[in-house]
Amino acid sequence: MERAFVGQSVADVSAALALSTLEAIMDDFKRIKLIAASDDAPKGFKNASIKIKGPSMVVNIEIKLAGSIYFVPISILVSQVSQSAG
Repeated sequence: MERAFVGQSVADVSAALALSTLEAIMDDFKRIKLIAASDDAPKGFKNASIKIKGPSMVVNIEIKLAGSIYFVPISILVSQVSQSAG
């Protein structure tokens, strides 16, 4: 984001353009498996927002970090047979 926007005129940069750039960066992060899809964030991120105020651009985003699976808990319930008729 810095390389793309620092030094640019606010006349040439919109918050929508910056958001589009951020989404492209997140797509790259997902492609190289730095972030991963989650039930609440299918793209691997959510709540992305850009605010431009004067000479500052504020970027907010929640990402879902792609980690490793360390364990797989297994839950098994064993119960008695139950039957009824009529």
